[in-house]
Amino acid sequence: MKNRYERSHTVKTLTLLPRWLFPLAAFRQCLAGLLMVFASAAVTAATTDWQTIEPGGETVCAHGSPYRFFVREADPQKLLVFFQGGGACWSSQNCDLKNRPGFDPFATADDNPATHAAGIFDISNEHNPLQDYSMIFVAYCSGDVHLGNVSRDYPIRDGAGGYDQSLHVEHRGY
Repeated sequence: MKNRYERSHTVKTLTLLPRWLFPLAAFRQCLAGLLMVFASAAVTAATTDWQTIEPGGETVCAHGSPYRFFVREADPQKLLVFFQGGGACWSSQNCDLKNRPGFDPFATADDNPATHAAGIFDISNEHNPLQDYSMIFVAYCSGDVHLGNVSRDYPIRDGAGGYDQSLHVEHRGY
């Protein structure tokens, strides 16, 4: 029997964890959204038993390239949600690809945990305590620390010290 803090919503056999683990309402909504996308998005085959989810729509990386995340189905009673790390950007200087931003601005097949299975993602390791967990690997490519919901045009300086161009960035990490 589920307690009053536990969500009863199940998507593709992945059950959400108790609400007390996620005190921020926005985070709970984000996780629920990811699971809903998991149920309805185009699923493409990935290496081993990981699936690549490409939600489409307004869900894009910082510079407009397609966003994707990765899901591995295992025990429906155990769920790990992993948010890929990366730096933030808030100006044309640290968001521009020419200046090497402190985050990976693209979510590609190389982000799939199966391509570099190590640590908690080494599913073949019998000593891995998370070996039988269902997993969602939330790729990071938006420069907003997974919290953004805005488009920004950052001004770019011209050679004379003025601003004549702008850099468009999609901060859609929500």
